[in-house]
Amino acid sequence: MSGIFVGEFFYDSTNKICKICSSPVWDAYGDFYVCLKCKKNLSDKDVLKQNPYNYSSVVVGYYGQENNNELKYIVDSTGNTMIFKNVFEAKNYLIDCGLVKKTIYKNLNIELYHFNDFYFIDQVQEGCYVK
Repeated sequence: MSGIFVGEFFYDSTNKICKICSSPVWDAYGDFYVCLKCKKNLSDKDVLKQNPYNYSSVVVGYYGQENNNELKYIVDSTGNTMIFKNVFEAKNYLIDCGLVKKTIYKNLNIELYHFNDFYFIDQVQEGCYVK
């Protein structure tokens, strides 16, 4: 799951959009969603399911051990924050780099990847993912 930081609060992505302005809506941890563009709380009837191929681009954040657990971002070789097309591309990158833990259940023929240490932060509004 991905999401955004607004101040110190992390809103989970819902992969749904606002019927009013077509912006992504966020899980408000209750029976409603939040549209940050309209600045409104929305119910199920006010949102639409988003096509998975239209998901927002994301950056990958993690809390470092040093510097007072400051949120850091995955960067490229030049030190720029990497922006992935969507959360699926970001997860594949982390797997390919060996940055996630993997559990193998041989009897079920399943590999389970653990992304618990990472935040997938949607880049939908300028400034939302930067602290």
